[in-house]
Amino acid sequence: MKRRDFMKATAMAPWLVGRALANVEMPSSEQPWSVVGDLGSDGVARLAVGGMGEGTLTVEWSTVLGRKLSGRSVGDKATAATDFTAQATLKNLPSDSEVLYKARVGAKTVYGRFRTAPSSTDTPVRLVWGGDVVGQGWGIDPARGGMLTFASMLKENPHFFLHSGDSIYADVPVSPIKKMDNGETWHNLTIPEKRSPAATLKDFHGNYRYNFLDEHYRKFFAQVPVIVQWDDHEVKNNWSPAEHADLADPGRQAFRNYWPVRDGRSEPLYRKLSFGPLVDVFVLDLRDYRAPNSDNDQSKAGPETLMLGPEQVAWFKEAMAESRAVWKIVGGEMPLATYTPEWGLDSWANGKAEVLGREHELA
Repeated sequence: MKRRDFMKATAMAPWLVGRALANVEMPSSEQPWSVVGDLGSDGVARLAVGGMGEGTLTVEWSTVLGRKLSGRSVGDKATAATDFTAQATLKNLPSDSEVLYKARVGAKTVYGRFRTAPSSTDTPVRLVWGGDVVGQGWGIDPARGGMLTFASMLKENPHFFLHSGDSIYADVPVSPIKKMDNGETWHNLTIPEKRSPAATLKDFHGNYRYNFLDEHYRKFFAQVPVIVQWDDHEVKNNWSPAEHADLADPGRQAFRNYWPVRDGRSEPLYRKLSFGPLVDVFVLDLRDYRAPNSDNDQSKAGPETLMLGPEQVAWFKEAMAESRAVWKIVGGEMPLATYTPEWGLDSWANGKAEVLGREHELA
């Protein structure tokens, strides 16, 4: 396809009118969506799409100021096994550029745009950070505007979004009606997979699909690249591999199907991404390698005090030492101190002065 044909085909796409997408009538789980992830200074990014049925993903992209179609990628095949999601790798992306893309699966197409990493320290980097989506049973209430937080973040015009986990609450159902403290009623959109805690791959897929029912959520991810990590609610509250392997496997598979993480669907999830000369982002995985929760008061380090695990610790030390970025952002989905004795201490700290338990990895 020539650039002229590409631009003509996309001229009616809503994302070409200003920075924000036009409002659209929604509510179908078949609504096409796209997410760009793990965009780095090396000119590489991953793209995930869904809601377009079965078929092989093809992606064409161009720059706003370019004179021709800049690149084309062929990705995975969207099938029922992946909940009709597919991913592709975009390469040779130019720095400091606005990129427009057109992704097609079968007869359906989705459009998006994003800004690539700067090449100079003169260009400021703007990011937004957050996590915890559809938690505690608060789902999408269209009468209240849906997920307005994503509309607010989009207005900030960020280069990327650092998503620190709990991107779904697989273990928390969404009921049609939820009473608010002020006496009002919250009316949730619901789908079958959100009516009970996730137990199967289909259930976990449905939790991710549910979020894309929200127009603000879709518009945000069609324009803002994401660097994502997982936490506990992608599987089950405060989970560890030793305790919930039966849920961790389908939870991990659904996470990788829906989120565009480099290296496709292989291990590990911890990684470093450079976004221009100013910023390095270190993405930790505080779930896959941890020991079960305990009182977290062990006097010596051992298998029962692990959070990162020895291989991730070694990688993190080396990657941090090699970094020359001015800003080193460490994405850890767990706060340093969260006191939950009723479930066993899930985080690093234990509230005592001496170094105990998981604190040995940090000391």
